[in-house]
Amino acid sequence: MIGFNHIAVQAKGKEDEAFFTEVLGMEKVGGFKIDSALAEKIFKIKQEVETAIFVKGNVKIELFITGREAVPSFNHVCFEIPDRKSFVERCRRLGIKPIIVEKTGKSMLFVRDFSGNLFEIKDASSENNDSLR
Repeated sequence: MIGFNHIAVQAKGKEDEAFFTEVLGMEKVGGFKIDSALAEKIFKIKQEVETAIFVKGNVKIELFITGREAVPSFNHVCFEIPDRKSFVERCRRLGIKPIIVEKTGKSMLFVRDFSGNLFEIKDASSENNDSLR
């Protein structure tokens, strides 16, 4: 059996914490620092890095605050949320522009945090969800 522990996301700065607390409603529960020698051994990046840890339910995010924006890629994290409309309103209040695309007659919702990380958002209460599969 395999279990899920956490997702790690790179952030440009502490301003990204608002995405996790105010938009996703997660609680910041701590953090830690990784010295540059350890970061080089694990990630092949020689840089001291501070992290922040966020939790909601069984979801845990480690936010690595690196000072650099994320490089565009196909990597993304998908969250299910209880209310798509209020999620979009929270994003807009923080200046996060929702990305809404149509695929085979269904509406897909994506957002990028302040560092450019991509998140797919599915409404847990809706049949109007699709995936990229």
